Amino acid sequence: MGLTGFPALQRLRYWGLWTPLKFTGINSPELLEWAKRTQGFVVFDSLVRFHASNENDNLEMARVMGWFIELARADATVLVLHHTPKDSQVKFRGAQEILAACDCAFKVSKDPTDRRLVTLDQIKNRVAEERVFKVKLGQKGRFEWGD
Repeated sequence: MGLTGFPALQRLRYWGLWTPLKFTGINSPELLEWAKRTQGFVVFDSLVRFHASNENDNLEMARVMGWFIELARADATVLVLHHTPKDSQVKFRGAQEILAACDCAFKVSKDPTDRRLVTLDQIKNRVAEERVFKVKLGQKGRFEWGD
């Protein structure tokens, strides 16, 4: 099925190393103007790919996270994917400023006994109490609420 059955997806624009689209950085005036004009949804996958700063330095990461905040202030919805260290129980890697700058943050993990079950552990929420959500990949690629 093409995009014709999904009108919102017809407006989808993406950037990656595989596309001819020019991306000058998360602090580019063009991206900020786009956010103001479209009030779009922007996914950065993953954080480490969009900056050259020391991820363990609070001052450097405050500047990086400030760029994402500016996009949000321009009415974009910003989702930044970040990783935990391998084989670790910590919530995220790097400077505390990364979490401090977020309005809402989740630690996402697969269930070790059922790989279709995913836990979204809300580790920060500025406006409400943190919660845990479970979703399960169901039939035909649809998600269902888990236990």
